[in-house]
Amino acid sequence: DTFDVKALCGQPNYSARGTRAPKREVRCGVEIFRAAGTTLNKNVILFRLVNMLTLGLSTFFLSLRQFRKGDRVLVVTNPPTLPFVIAVSSLFRGAAYTLLIHDNYPEILIAAGKAGDRSLNVKFLGFWNRWLYKHAARIIAVGRDMRELLNSKTKGLDVSISVIPNWAELETVEPRPRAENSLLKELGLSDRFVLLYAGNMGYEAGVPQIPGAAISTRGADLLSRLLAHEKKVTVRLKLTCQTLPDVPSANVMGELRGLEKPDEIIVLGGHLDSWDKGTGAHDDAAGCVQAIEAIRLLKQLGFKPKRTIRAVMFMNEENGLRGGREYAREAAEMKVKHVAAIESDRGGFAPRGFSIDADSITAQKIFSWQQAFAVIGADRFTRGGSGADISPLVQQGVPGLGLVPESQRYFDYHHSDNDTIDKVNARELELGAAAMAIMAYFLSEEL
Repeated sequence: DTFDVKALCGQPNYSARGTRAPKREVRCGVEIFRAAGTTLNKNVILFRLVNMLTLGLSTFFLSLRQFRKGDRVLVVTNPPTLPFVIAVSSLFRGAAYTLLIHDNYPEILIAAGKAGDRSLNVKFLGFWNRWLYKHAARIIAVGRDMRELLNSKTKGLDVSISVIPNWAELETVEPRPRAENSLLKELGLSDRFVLLYAGNMGYEAGVPQIPGAAISTRGADLLSRLLAHEKKVTVRLKLTCQTLPDVPSANVMGELRGLEKPDEIIVLGGHLDSWDKGTGAHDDAAGCVQAIEAIRLLKQLGFKPKRTIRAVMFMNEENGLRGGREYAREAAEMKVKHVAAIESDRGGFAPRGFSIDADSITAQKIFSWQQAFAVIGADRFTRGGSGADISPLVQQGVPGLGLVPESQRYFDYHHSDNDTIDKVNARELELGAAAMAIMAYFLSEEL
């Protein structure tokens, strides 16, 4: 059958938060309508609730305008208000809605310790979930276990439940024989061993561990070229790394004390530790030096900041983030107010701008300062992640910024023997420090 497909969604609220997408556009034949709504920092519970409320109301009125009798509507369960909004508008317009369930409420709240299994809130949500399931044309569950839960929750209701198998359900999902795998044939990999791996390796307690290794991007390119022309390629790996017992370590800090609001902190940071390959000049000695140099520049200029500007060299970023986590934990415990945090951890190359991880109001304010960075070519501001070490602060609602340098050469040096000080250009390093100093000034005086 042929269908006219329309998509109703909100504005970006993750990595591209603050970017205003078109209210209506067509992509690949799909007509997209975007509801209005706030895009405040979702890591703050109050802001998340405001986002849910405004998006829910906007989506409700948008769906009333778009739905027609006989339409088939597929709705997901996140944010949790969305399926109820769509259910009401679907029933009002005579459309049939299907629930694609990713999150089960109130079970997810009980599991997170946010509600008791016999609390009034749980009973309230249970009642309205039954109403939601009762009027659905179909429910789609993700995985066998979710289906079993939904079977118990919909007992006595006349509703069809379909299941999308989970990859771990071996009784349903099993590897196809290589000879029958059309994708391998299409890619010319029928006679090759293919390993798909992404992310960090982690183990449950008691599970036997196997050696793990990574090769550089240049090494991967070389290996790929060899495999394209040679049937038999031998690779030898000599692994000498080991995990030793923990030893005491510490973050290193220094600050320029604020005059008017000394208890409000702006963090500039990098991390002290590095991989044992090379000396970690770009990753991340450069970031540490830039944080220190930014404060030195401000002090040399005789600047008396309104707020305290603090340089923090975090320990243990590479294999645990413990310096960043402990800093954020102590800040929360001691109720230290952080206004913003900046991190430089992408190499000491020429600065091009900042990535901003903050609510839409704060981000808009920061974007208004762009022109001041044009003189050093660092005026490309984007929404996105900030930095690993300051991410625990960002999770507490602190606006985060990441210095974004020129990236074309970074992976020539990153985590390799080549990451030594002779690869760092002094002028580019200085410009990055200048960019951090300018940003620290604005955050102190105008945020």
